[in-house]
This record gives sequence, structure tokens and C-alpha cells, in this order.
Amino acid sequence: MSIEAHCPNPACARVHLVKDRYAGMRGKCPVCSSWMYVPKVESRRHSAQERPRSLDEVALPPVSPSGPSDQDATSEERPLAKQAVKPNSSAEPKVVAQVVEPVGEEPSKPRSPFSWTAALWCFLAVLGLDAVAVAPYTEIPSITASGELADKLTLEKPKGIEKPLSFFVSMGAAGLAIVVLVGLLIWRLGLLRQFLLYLAALGCAALLTLGTYKGKVDSAMIERQMKYLDAIKERGVQGEATVQAGLQYYLLFGGAGVAVLCLGLGLLAWHRRWWSRTLSFIVLVVLFAIGPTYLYRDQLEITEYIPEEVRDLLPY
Repeated sequence: MSIEAHCPNPACARVHLVKDRYAGMRGKCPVCSSWMYVPKVESRRHSAQERPRSLDEVALPPVSPSGPSDQDATSEERPLAKQAVKPNSSAEPKVVAQVVEPVGEEPSKPRSPFSWTAALWCFLAVLGLDAVAVAPYTEIPSITASGELADKLTLEKPKGIEKPLSFFVSMGAAGLAIVVLVGLLIWRLGLLRQFLLYLAALGCAALLTLGTYKGKVDSAMIERQMKYLDAIKERGVQGEATVQAGLQYYLLFGGAGVAVLCLGLGLLAWHRRWWSRTLSFIVLVVLFAIGPTYLYRDQLEITEYIPEEVRDLLPY
């Protein structure tokens, strides 16, 4: 026995036949996917009383004493009898394909694509990019000497992030922060949001690589200066030399590191499935680590594993 289930969506309003074992349950309309209720068997039995009576229930005229005759049946009763017993299978609608929840429970709502955890990580990444944007205009590392050592300092000094590179670093970090904020504002557009956030992650990786390169160059320069001054002091020259780190590289490395870490965690939080998180983690690790690893390949002792043909093509 089948039960009629009406779709509540006014744009659809289809009537479906559902098997009686789904009575009292809730399912989705196979046409518009709207939730609809399957009435219980009692309501179906109640509605069944209103259908046309069968042939046995039709009141026949009284039989004449001479006995029944086929001609006694009027032309109006025969079509009625045939119409009552003939099943109308051609008008039977499609059966509901999905009935999953009992009536007493609310339908499960789809998980929202917005994640407050991911939004928090992305906002922290924006703060890190802001620190990178102001880093080129802060104090650079320097070496100060007193006494006779002050006259022995060479002209080779740490340069920090000079112009016009400082302008591009500042504007690039500010632009990446805007990209992250735009990605948060269009969180409903999942694919475009992910593209913007991954684009910002690529930019953060470039800033981290640039900061690592400039820091390595200035650190090597300071190390050479200090060795030179120590050698002069051993010859009896009086004086002291000190190194002032400045704020530039602290803000540059700190801001870029915070942006890289928080943006990576935010991207992982946006993903819902385990395989997409795993793939995103691998991509982000490679993206963020390839620059510093390349710059410190000698210290990490991985140069010997690079083919000579490739080493000749490396710019630095």
C-alpha cells in the first residue's frame, strides 16, 4: 500500500507515493529536495474512505421477478462499474527516493562554510602582515665602536631593506593583508575564497624568503666586521665594539612568521575533509619551507645532494 506525500514547496507542490513503511517519517522531495512529511497510516485510511466506492458497494436497482438481465443495467451504470475497478496506474507519480529521519527529529542542517576559527587565524595573519609593512621604516642593525676601534670601522655596514625595495615590501605586505580580508568577506564563495587565501600564502612565503635572504646577508656582514675588530683588539688597540640589532628584522621575521603560521592554520581550518586538510598541509609546508631551505642549504648540508647542473643555475 502506498501513501501520498505532498511537497510543501509552492514552486514544486508535487504529490509522491511512498511505501507505507515510511509512514510518520520525513524525507526529501526528489524534484526540489525540500523536506516533506509522510502522513501516518491512520490519515491515509481516513482519506481512503473518500474514494469512489467499488463495484460491490454500488447500489444496484431492484431485481425484477422475472430474474436479472443484462439489458436491465443502464448504460450509465456499466461505465461506473468499469471505472471503479480499473486501476489508474498511468497517473501514479514517482516514489520518494530518500526518507531518512523520523518525524520527531529536526532535519540536520548543512554545516556552514564559515569557520570562526579560520577567521581568527586569518585576522592574526593580517596583523603579522601589518608588522611586515612597517618593518622597512624602522631601525636597521648597526655596529658601534668606542675608543680607537671607532677609527678602524670600515665602510661596510649592514644595509637592511633599502629603497626602492622597502617600498615594494611595505606595499606588498599591505596588499596581501587586503587580499586576506577580501577572502574573509567573500566566505560564501568557497573556491574564490580559497584561491585568494592561497595567493596570500604564496605572497607571505615570498616575504619570508626575502627577509631570510636580507637577514643572512647582513648577518654575514656583521660577523665579518666583528672578526676584524677582534683581530685588531688582539694587536693592542683599545676600545669596545657592540652590535645593535634594531627593530627591522625583528618585525620582518616576526611578522612574516606569524603571517605564515596563522594563514596556514586558517587554511587548514577552512577544509572540512581529512584528505583535503592533508593535501593542504603538504602544499603549505613545501611552500613555506622551500625558500629558507634553499638559502641555508650549505648550513643544512644538502648542497651535495643537488646535481651540479642545477647548482650552476642557482642564482644565489
